[in-house]
Amino acid sequence: MNVSDAFARIFGGFPEALFGIGAAALFAVALWLADRNVRLAYGKTVRGRITGYRVIRDDEAPDSYGAIFRFTPDGSAAEIEVHSQNEFRSEAGPLGEAVTVRYDPANPARAEIASPVRQWLGVVAVLVLCAGTLAVAWQIGGYR
Repeated sequence: MNVSDAFARIFGGFPEALFGIGAAALFAVALWLADRNVRLAYGKTVRGRITGYRVIRDDEAPDSYGAIFRFTPDGSAAEIEVHSQNEFRSEAGPLGEAVTVRYDPANPARAEIASPVRQWLGVVAVLVLCAGTLAVAWQIGGYR
C-alpha cells in the first residue's frame, strides 16, 4: 500500500474524513505544545515562588489546582506573574514555595515551572489521542 492509497482510505468518505481531520488537528496541537516545550528547554532558568493556586473544576472529577507563580527575568527589575499550564495538583500546596522556572528570553511571560515530565506528558497524551483517532479513521475506511 502506498501513501495515496492510505489517504484514500482515511479521507475517502465523510465519517472517516471527519476522524482524519480530527487526527490532523490533534497533531497540530501536539506540534504547538512541542514547539512551546522546546523554546522553554532552550530558555533561561531562574528561581521563582508560588504565590497562589487557581482551582480547576470538573463536574466528573475532583478539583485540581494549577500553580500561580512569580519570578524576575534576568536583567529586569519587574516581577512577572504566570499561571502554570502544566503544574496541576490534587490539593493546593504551600504558598511561597520556591520553584525553578524556565522562560523564553524573547517573551518572559511564556514561562513554566521546570518539570520536563509534566511538560512532555501533555505532548505524548495528545499524540496518543491522535494515533487513536487516525486508527478509527483507518478502520472506518476499510469497511468501504
